[in-house]
Amino acid sequence: MTTLRAEAVRKTYRSDAGDVIAVDDVSFTVEDREFVSVVGPSGCGKTTLLRLFAGLETPTAGRVLVDGERIEGPSPERAMVFQSFNLFDWRTVRGNVAFGLERQGVPEAERRERVDDWLDTVGLADFADAYPDELSGGMRQRVGLARALAVDPDVLLMDEPFGALDAQTRAVLQSELLDLWEDRRTTVLFVTHDIEEALLLSDRVLVMGAAPNAVTRTVDVPFERPRHGRELETTPAFAEYRREIWDHLRGEQ
Repeated sequence: MTTLRAEAVRKTYRSDAGDVIAVDDVSFTVEDREFVSVVGPSGCGKTTLLRLFAGLETPTAGRVLVDGERIEGPSPERAMVFQSFNLFDWRTVRGNVAFGLERQGVPEAERRERVDDWLDTVGLADFADAYPDELSGGMRQRVGLARALAVDPDVLLMDEPFGALDAQTRAVLQSELLDLWEDRRTTVLFVTHDIEEALLLSDRVLVMGAAPNAVTRTVDVPFERPRHGRELETTPAFAEYRREIWDHLRGEQ
């Protein structure tokens, strides 16, 4: 069982102009095996929330918890996938995916087996010895996803992982992520600007406003799983939920 919880979380940064509020009085729970997305305008604190749960930042006030325990720093139990890929250019695909396992001290034979299994899962077995600059953007993001999942995390934190990709590649990776999640049901907190993406992937959508940088609405997503993007996105119900979230966001600006 792995749950995430934010309790009255506030995060401020100091600047020459004074304190900047990144997140203000945010409270919510992501239940075990739940897929929750956060949408909102730029600068509303979405990425800050992820970094707090990753243990890369600490709250100015309030608490962030995993299974009721305060998060004190990074942990392999909480893996993060970034929009910018964040691969090591000097490592091969296999070396990148193996990185977290190396840090965990997984023996070489087991490490290689797990890496090869994940490369096969994400369709990169034939590119195991390639370097990141030899890959397309979609392939690099597959490497990032395989690297995060290879350590068998309890929580997956995803910061607009498909935001830099073209529409076709993005749709393919959304479908692949859905398949992986259906198979493993890892607890996921997913940040995106894309309302359609949030509705396609999630059990719930948290909507954040730019002022006061807080969760201003929670939308339960009722669509049955497994989901198929093109079929779902053309339904009247999907259009209605998209309009509801868009209207709320527009009213927050």
